[in-house]
Amino acid sequence: MRASEFIAEDLSRRGFLRGLGAAGATVATGGALAKKKPEEVSILTKKGDTIYSLAREYNTTPQEIVRLNKYQHLTLQSKLPIDHPMQVPYTFPEKTKAPAKHIEPVAQKHTEPTKASELPKPNTPSKTSGNALEEPGFIQKLVQVSQELGISAKALFGIIKHESHFRHHVPNPHTGAMGLIQFTPETAKWLGTSTQQLAKMSGTEQLDYVYEFLKRGRVKPGMDIGDLYMSIFLPAKVGAPLDTVLGKEGGGRLPGTDKNMNLIWKQNPSFSDNLRKPYFTVADVKKRLSTFMPD
Repeated sequence: MRASEFIAEDLSRRGFLRGLGAAGATVATGGALAKKKPEEVSILTKKGDTIYSLAREYNTTPQEIVRLNKYQHLTLQSKLPIDHPMQVPYTFPEKTKAPAKHIEPVAQKHTEPTKASELPKPNTPSKTSGNALEEPGFIQKLVQVSQELGISAKALFGIIKHESHFRHHVPNPHTGAMGLIQFTPETAKWLGTSTQQLAKMSGTEQLDYVYEFLKRGRVKPGMDIGDLYMSIFLPAKVGAPLDTVLGKEGGGRLPGTDKNMNLIWKQNPSFSDNLRKPYFTVADVKKRLSTFMPD
């Protein structure tokens, strides 16, 4: 999978311009989750959102959302446009201010594995390979991040393997995306950094941004690798029937999104047998990702 061409597509595809949830925070340049007081945060609306539902989700008042976004012409129950940028006030919980590398173990282990020993052993250290698996502490931090998100560390391991093969310094030649899960330049900027800065970070440091990116999304605790990846790849299609066509040669707009099916097909050849197949479905995506799940 490659990151999208522009920020609206990239953040919608991964689903992470909304849902800061219980532990969201803005990542400051340098890899730490910034310490914030009540402030305005940017989101993208999802299907069915209303001013009233957003007020409940973000523990604020409908009047405050109306004030920030000048939506006086809408009723509180009016459905907002999908993927529409908005500002909402949000109070960041105190316990989530530390960067992912300082995450305290959660009392409840949502998913397995909970131990670094359950993941593939790190590679032998090398000064030249640039592989995150060779970094001391990388696997342990990946497990901590996964526990905090309530997802399987094996699933996150598999997704990183699919996206970058842990070559976190190698840019995508087609999109300029960089990092463990391939942030586009626009997304990196939104997270408070840049692809140039990401290239200078270790994989362990980049996990701060992976944590923040996922925390802002529609990721749900306990997702298997297929659903977790779909929440990153095309969140609008999470839960869609397995035979739903996502990418198609010569295809037009993907229903329910602003994405072009032909572009999706061309940018993600691994799901269509390197473009030998003129389309691919949800089942094709999930089947491929399942092969990246560590034993």
